Amino acid sequence: MRSRIGRRILAGYLLISLLLGSFFGLLVYASTRIVDLARRLDAENRAAADVLAASLLAERRLFRLLQAVGGANRGAEVEYGVLSRVLITTLGRVRRGLAEPEHSRFGQQADRANMAFMSAGAALLRSRPEGSTVALADVLTHHRALRALLDDRFAQIQAAALSGVAELTAFQHGVLLPSFLRNLALNSERIFRFSRAVTASQQLELLFWQRGAALLVLFADPSAGYAGRLTDQAPSRRLFEELQGLVVLPELQAVLADTMPAVESFEALTRTAASQARDGGVPSRELRTRFPSVMAAVVERLESMRSLIEVERDRTLADIALVNDSILSFVLSLSVVGAVGLLAGGAVAVVVARAVTTSLESLRAAMEAVRGGDLGVRVPTSGRDDETELMGEVFNRMVGELQDSRTKLRQYQQDLERMVEERTRQLREAQAQLVQSEKLSAMGELVAGVAHELNNPLTSILGYAQLLEGESDLPPKIHRNLTVIVQEADRARRIVQNLLTFARQQPRAWDLVDVNAAVEQALALQRYEVVREGIEVVTRLAPDLPPVRGDLHQLQQVFLNIVNNAIHAMRGRAPARLEVVTRHRRDRVVIEFADTGPGIAPEHLHRLFDPFFTTKRIGEGTGLGLSISYGIVRDHGGTITAANRREGGARFTVELPAAG
Repeated sequence: MRSRIGRRILAGYLLISLLLGSFFGLLVYASTRIVDLARRLDAENRAAADVLAASLLAERRLFRLLQAVGGANRGAEVEYGVLSRVLITTLGRVRRGLAEPEHSRFGQQADRANMAFMSAGAALLRSRPEGSTVALADVLTHHRALRALLDDRFAQIQAAALSGVAELTAFQHGVLLPSFLRNLALNSERIFRFSRAVTASQQLELLFWQRGAALLVLFADPSAGYAGRLTDQAPSRRLFEELQGLVVLPELQAVLADTMPAVESFEALTRTAASQARDGGVPSRELRTRFPSVMAAVVERLESMRSLIEVERDRTLADIALVNDSILSFVLSLSVVGAVGLLAGGAVAVVVARAVTTSLESLRAAMEAVRGGDLGVRVPTSGRDDETELMGEVFNRMVGELQDSRTKLRQYQQDLERMVEERTRQLREAQAQLVQSEKLSAMGELVAGVAHELNNPLTSILGYAQLLEGESDLPPKIHRNLTVIVQEADRARRIVQNLLTFARQQPRAWDLVDVNAAVEQALALQRYEVVREGIEVVTRLAPDLPPVRGDLHQLQQVFLNIVNNAIHAMRGRAPARLEVVTRHRRDRVVIEFADTGPGIAPEHLHRLFDPFFTTKRIGEGTGLGLSISYGIVRDHGGTITAANRREGGARFTVELPAAG
């Protein structure tokens, strides 16, 4: 996956998966460890109970052996044999509960010690009274050796159990563990408490069997040194206190309370026997007589209490084991579901990351294309209702708007170019008109001065010529010459008048002028020439044309000059057609004259309104008509332009401001 955001999504998911996996692994480890500790503690406590059971059987066997030797109980020898066989079986169970390296060593030592005791016991049963002391000492020696092995093994098991309890306590106070795992550790510790109660009851029972055996030894041989073992009552008190702390059931507390009087009676008997032995005497016959009943009462109550504790332990252990197994099964199931969920989530994350990055890649590629100037690109959409699809739609709308804006901008640019061209053309025309106005102004001042200087001589020449022409006695030849002089002088006078008109030296009469009427009058004045040249005149005069403020005669002169130029241009051409159009455009009145003549040469367009510029032959025109027309239109606040038509011919356009 090339997208960095896709890699980040997967990296984030892997990190979360790692944390969740670690959490589930911690749950599995902690729950499995707690359950294993509970099972180990149960196994160790049961092994300790088996060791204590073996010790208890050994003490009971010794007690029955001493009873059989003393002859106080006829069934003691039979029970001794039964206890010996049960002890062999119990030792075998203890061996099977041991670890492999310790199995052979302890088994061999326990078997040898047990067999040695049984041989010494058989010898004691066969011995005569004079040899019984030696045989009894031998029995006690082998009994202590077997008990030492069992006590050592019990201490090892208890030490291992205490380390397990310490680990369970640590689990109970683990702040990172969920409460159900801490409760699981607490339940496992309850298992140890019940098992410890069983072993404490066994130890208490074992203690009294030891004291019973010690009393029998004291009865048989006061010099054997067993009197000191009967005075220490601290172990029994400690075990009773421990049981009271471990057992919380009311019925067990009642059994403990019922056992206390029998124990106190037994303790009193042992203290008396020990006191009599220390005084150098033999315990009294009364003590010997009371001992079996007192011992039987204590043992009966202790066995009843131990049986009740074992039953309660087994029931509680079954309940707690069921709860532990349920919690462990729940944790394992949760872990499996979590692992499957993480795998499924990983697949979903890959699919989602690929979908997101694919959309983003498409968006990036489209952005690169737009950056390169391609506004026609679009991001493909699939109709999904998510953020990437919305981003694609927004991008498409944005690009579409940019494309429309570019189109409008190009249109604006083209319009602006046209406007610039139009404004440039208008500025050029305005500049040309300004130049033309300046030229006409300068030329007008010059012409005005020349016209005034020529007008007086011409008037004199014309006057004297007309006087001479009126003389009747002149020769015909002179009379003809005078006629020519009068005609040419009159022609010169008209030229001077045109020059004065060009220079605006004549008075003006300003008023509201009907442009349509002025056009019609100008055409009427030229009707003869139009008919003679065979020219078709077409007029399209706007009926709602507003008036203009100006001099009617001067405007007629402008229109006559344009019509005369059109007639001259179309002379001898067919078809000959003159179109005159008037219209109102905004605040201007427009008059157009279009002919079908040859048009205007491009090199003459910029000089058309110059004074004395003409394309006519010599004698046909002075070149002042259009210059005078230009000046008149300018004085009226309007414009006059000339252009060639596409279909052929020339078009003169006069624009005058409409009267307010």
